[in-house]
Amino acid sequence: MDDYEAVVRLIIDEYHSLQKLNLSHDLLGYLKDVDMGGFTRTDDFGKKYGHLGDGHKTAVGKANAMLASYYIDLEDGVTIELKKLLKKEKGKSEEELWKSMEEKGLVGLVRTHLTHNRVPLESFVK
Repeated sequence: MDDYEAVVRLIIDEYHSLQKLNLSHDLLGYLKDVDMGGFTRTDDFGKKYGHLGDGHKTAVGKANAMLASYYIDLEDGVTIELKKLLKKEKGKSEEELWKSMEEKGLVGLVRTHLTHNRVPLESFVK
């Protein structure tokens, strides 16, 4: 059950990160009523990820399989959207990039994502 709760927390955090970058991203439509207490999966979520739980014997195992895959997709979505955003900033110095991210309210998201991926900002922009 601890794994399940950890995956739920990761999904909520990554969902909010993706929201900050692109409010109309397709992946955001797979959940509704997302807040710090949890979320509700939509029918579309079940259609896309439901088959991943087929080989598991317990409800928690099934849910973990589906949610883990969705989390990976969210994380990839954040990376792609962040690269798109930073690509628009190409040619700026690192200081200018950080100032731009600060103006957009994205400093924390960018720092967390760069730390998680263990790359400097300049490498991420390329």
